Amino acid sequence: MRDYDKIANFHALEQAYYRARRGKRHKDEVIEFEMHLSQNLMTMLRLLEERTYAPLGYYHFVITRPKRRDVYAAYFPDRVVLHAICFEVLAHRLGRHLIHDNAACQVGKGTHFALKRLRRHLHEHYREHGTRGYFYQFDMSKFFESIPHDRLKAMLTARLPDADVCELLFRFIDNYPPRDTRGLPLLGRPGMGCPLGNQTSQWFGITYLDALDKFIVNELGVTRYSRYMDDGVLVCRDYAHARACEAAIGSFVADVLGMTLNPKSHVTPVTQGIAYLGWRLWLQDNGHIGQRLKTSVKKDMTATLRHLYWQCQIGAASWEEFECVFTSYRAHLSYGETHTLIEQLSAKFPLPPGCEDDLYEGDSCGDNPLPLLDIDFDWIVAG
Repeated sequence: MRDYDKIANFHALEQAYYRARRGKRHKDEVIEFEMHLSQNLMTMLRLLEERTYAPLGYYHFVITRPKRRDVYAAYFPDRVVLHAICFEVLAHRLGRHLIHDNAACQVGKGTHFALKRLRRHLHEHYREHGTRGYFYQFDMSKFFESIPHDRLKAMLTARLPDADVCELLFRFIDNYPPRDTRGLPLLGRPGMGCPLGNQTSQWFGITYLDALDKFIVNELGVTRYSRYMDDGVLVCRDYAHARACEAAIGSFVADVLGMTLNPKSHVTPVTQGIAYLGWRLWLQDNGHIGQRLKTSVKKDMTATLRHLYWQCQIGAASWEEFECVFTSYRAHLSYGETHTLIEQLSAKFPLPPGCEDDLYEGDSCGDNPLPLLDIDFDWIVAG
């Protein structure tokens, strides 16, 4: 079966719908789509089979934590199609090219996988070099905004054998950045960037830097290396090696990828440690790997629990929901040296007597953002 036929398939679209609605069933656009689910999926399938499916555009909202970001998210019907593309094609076609230490957005991987691998790299380094050694940590400057469409399309063409899949993806790529009524881009530059809110952007992001991963591992010979999206960490044997890697990577990023490194990219001793994925890790004299939560993450976590705890006290949220959030935080904290922090949070936010033990499996809350542009939704059957 051709890759495109795996997407233009009613069962695949139905399963993609269930994945796309997860955590969003209270949203108006999801409710309206679900009221006539079969008819909407059949119309979507017909458009895909006729090769006439066109993206509907984006709506805009802002997130402020951990830092302010403008997010442009696809409308729900587009998200269904994007989920089908990612699950049926991209995960297999693009995922098999990635190195093992590329940790983001893949089944069985994630932040904890990346941290576990980095700890293993440090243990191996200690057995060979002791506490001598340096980290080189880098990330890209405005990564998603800086992905050039022409290079991204060339990469997809080389790795996706089905031309119809590429053409469908190119429609979504060309549909960003969004434009105003005069046809001018509302942000960024034409021919540049991928929206943070699209699932395909995650695959584009981890795959676009695959050439850099291969350069670091094969050309520079650095096997103790971890990358999560555009954040990368190299464990180098000495200061000169770390500086050489820094120069080589900077040149490769500029010349081959058409990007620039964040000025915060730096070289630091392994005993001093680095901040990576919300944690601070360092190598101790006895070979133990210290791992503590960053202060900023700790403050955000406490603020979130405090606000939700207050909502539970006034009846705006359920204690089951609070218990679910607190349990997830506690599981995340268990990966580091946070026993004292867990005890402090448990004492600060005690559950009232009689609170049920069953965890609440409800959806996340939030206002439905207003659409950015006027879009033709005529083919969507709404209530």
